[in-house]
Amino acid sequence: MQGWRKRGKTDASDEIKTHLTEFIVTCRQAFTHIASTLGEAEKITHMLRTGLLPDTSDALDKLRTRQTLTDHALYLDEAIDIWTQRRVAAGKADGTIHGMSFTSDESPPSMNRFNGFRFQVTHIWFLRIFHQSVWEEPRYDADYPFTRERHLCDLKHCPDKTGAGTLVVIDSQMMSKGFSRFDAVSGTGDAGGENEGIQGIHALLEETNDAYSRRRCFGHLSWRISHNTKELTLYAKTLALNTYLHEGITWSRLQGIACHSIEDGGLNLVRENSREWHRLFHKEPPKMMDQRPECTLLFLEWLIPVHSTLAKLAAHDIRTRDLQDPNAAIAVATLQSARDQAWRYIDCVMLHKSLYLFYFAKDQEIIIATRNFDELISKAEEIIWSIAVDEYVLKICDVTMADLQDIGWTDRTKTTWVELCLLICEGWNKDMVADALRDAEEYRFALATAMVAYLAGTCKNIARQLWRATQLHKGILCFVKLHTGT
Repeated sequence: MQGWRKRGKTDASDEIKTHLTEFIVTCRQAFTHIASTLGEAEKITHMLRTGLLPDTSDALDKLRTRQTLTDHALYLDEAIDIWTQRRVAAGKADGTIHGMSFTSDESPPSMNRFNGFRFQVTHIWFLRIFHQSVWEEPRYDADYPFTRERHLCDLKHCPDKTGAGTLVVIDSQMMSKGFSRFDAVSGTGDAGGENEGIQGIHALLEETNDAYSRRRCFGHLSWRISHNTKELTLYAKTLALNTYLHEGITWSRLQGIACHSIEDGGLNLVRENSREWHRLFHKEPPKMMDQRPECTLLFLEWLIPVHSTLAKLAAHDIRTRDLQDPNAAIAVATLQSARDQAWRYIDCVMLHKSLYLFYFAKDQEIIIATRNFDELISKAEEIIWSIAVDEYVLKICDVTMADLQDIGWTDRTKTTWVELCLLICEGWNKDMVADALRDAEEYRFALATAMVAYLAGTCKNIARQLWRATQLHKGILCFVKLHTGT
């Protein structure tokens, strides 16, 4: 890499390359397409100003190649790291920076050229606290006397899944920003094997720094709630169905069966490229991933509107094709089951409810600035326990009051959302609903109990860690006051 230290000096074109790199990052453009993008933009802006088509060949010739710009981006990245290191060192020296927090998790790359790599993604957070002499100024009556900063560290390959091996990589990422593991006062993890346990990252940092406090990611907490209750749901059957739909040519075959005439071996259900065809096939079934409940939720949301039609197509596919995969038989059986269809509706609603903290955390950069921890957990438990047909449930089920009136249901306060799920299932009548309602309610209650029990137990551990950190910091503050007289 032609880095800052190796380069030593800059040339006259660096300013242009820097502006081009800034444009690429700001506008999220690809390095490969930068020349054509700017050329077309110049044509449009010139025509708007003069009404004439410009000649941009000379300007495009002066633009740098992709390789030159990517090299310059690395050069700028290292320059920014050095600038950050100097700012952090100065902050430590003048007492405005006292430590940092971090969040870190692994992320497998999606591009084939990175197969075999395991990238560690780490963010560093720290406060720059202003000097006490300015705390009494009026501008801090409604604001905190500090500023927050967040920095994304360099992505690094982490071949080791153990706590010690992962911490070495995270430590090197921290160093690029002027910090090290000794500066960490808190860290947020996903409760994975490399984070927890006596040899996990948190335990090793607690040995390094007595003031360190471990924290849990709200998004992963929601994932764990859903993952630890999947055995109570139809997860195994739903996974078999998902596997069947992604097997080889199955999806394209189902599209052909829907469109082809009966004489040609199809069912002639829809006309190709019609509105109904686009409703059924415009989107491929989402792929389910282990320990990724949101992927399961996306698949259920895709499946429910097309369930009845998919049942007909899959049954015809099995009759006309010899499949050895046992997932195919399970998939067809669960699609033909009216009970599984209704229970899958309940799974979808409960899964969405259990992911409340995940969706809340995605929209909030600083959670504590908007919600108290206990209030937030109580809200999550309330949502899981609730059986009311409220706007939250109607949105999940994609149902309006007009839809409810069509099925003869006008007062949503006299029943539960479980009954609603049974009523809106295609092919279900009131007698079927009455027969299955008790079992459905018990099914929901078992799921809600398991989810709330896991959430409550985990949050007690989190609260214990927060209490421990609070007591420790109070002890340090009393010690400082005792020995300084402040």
